Amino acid sequence: MNEIIMKIRSFITQIAFVITLSTFVFSQRPAPEIYVAPNAAKDQTIEIRRDETAKLNEAIKPYIELAKKSYDKAKDSFLKGLPTKQSFFITTRLHDKEGRYEQVFVAVSEIRASVIKGIIASDIQLVSGFKVGDKYSFPESDLIDWTISKPDGSEEGNFVGKFLDTYQSNHGDDATVWRNQPATPERMSQRIEETALKYQDRGPVGRGILYDIGYPNGDQEYAALAGNAIVQITALTQDRDELPVARVYVLIDGKETQLKQIKSVLSEQVSNKSSSFKVFGAYREDALYILPIKFRMSAGELMADFAKNKTGFRLAVLGAPVSEDVAKLVLKPAKNANPDAGVLDAFIRREFPSFFQ
Repeated sequence: MNEIIMKIRSFITQIAFVITLSTFVFSQRPAPEIYVAPNAAKDQTIEIRRDETAKLNEAIKPYIELAKKSYDKAKDSFLKGLPTKQSFFITTRLHDKEGRYEQVFVAVSEIRASVIKGIIASDIQLVSGFKVGDKYSFPESDLIDWTISKPDGSEEGNFVGKFLDTYQSNHGDDATVWRNQPATPERMSQRIEETALKYQDRGPVGRGILYDIGYPNGDQEYAALAGNAIVQITALTQDRDELPVARVYVLIDGKETQLKQIKSVLSEQVSNKSSSFKVFGAYREDALYILPIKFRMSAGELMADFAKNKTGFRLAVLGAPVSEDVAKLVLKPAKNANPDAGVLDAFIRREFPSFFQ
């Protein structure tokens, strides 16, 4: 049984693990009171192999912690009474006698003495003995995530769910997954076409990389992001095997510092009519990396190594003047060591929304 061990639904997000674990109980809210907006995010399924569950569990830990830290405020809102057509869901895991567990949503009807009561609001895919609509109760300590669903289709919370929507598990025989559409803002596609037009008289170019940097908006976001910006790189090449890019790094005073990648999407153009196809080729990678703003302000270079054929590709010279707003941010050293997971997620969704489409 090495194939499907997990399914993820993107509202409400749902995970099923075929693995032996223990304990559980859960919550309720009467079915007539559950409301999910018609334009809420649609379901999607991602398959995760058995041997990858440990990796996934480790990946979602920061988001579970964020959900637990912010739960009291969400709980207070529920106890005071949510507005009409807002529903409160808690994510937890159901366990059966076979040792299997499944992560589900419970629509909350009551919270008392640290016990959550409600009804199971997810279709059961794996565990036995449960079905959607069953009453369920469990201790608050078993909370994995929380979500407040709003009638306009928006939501609060769902930290684990939002992460799982973007999770890429390098599983299968080929860890490189290609799509036929790039994950990049329209402004980048326009820049690529403009650059291709400049080089079209020179014939095909072996490879190229363009970049774009998103900066925090104000002191509060700067602090929450631990003094980091996000750099998007778009690599284009004639040779499929050169992607994904092996690494992106900064070179300052002869010292290399590799940047942490957040997300990468590979795509192959199917139309040969565009200038970018004719000049740069069919193969493309759009990726996001965490870039400490202090590096952006230092005299150095932003570099990349392709998977083969080319290393030490210079993307940009660092240290050039930045806007007045960004310059003001770095006057205060960042106190946090790592970005806040929730703030980082919201920042990326705002600045690079097409990565989530």
